[in-house]
Amino acid sequence: MRKDIAVFLWFVFLLVLPMVGMADTYHDNLRTCLGGYPALCNHALLSAEHAQQVQKAEYETNLRT
Repeated sequence: MRKDIAVFLWFVFLLVLPMVGMADTYHDNLRTCLGGYPALCNHALLSAEHAQQVQKAEYETNLRT
């Protein structure tokens, strides 16, 4: 019984840990994208809502340069 619980907890840990890293990666990418420089942005990671915000940021940055 204890071994089953330990295996289950280890399995959950292995599933959750990569998701934490993905959240950090997503937010780091979003922050970079909102800077307005498309060459540094991974657009494929963005949600539809964030993609619209990034498109606006890129447009505004383009107007300034």
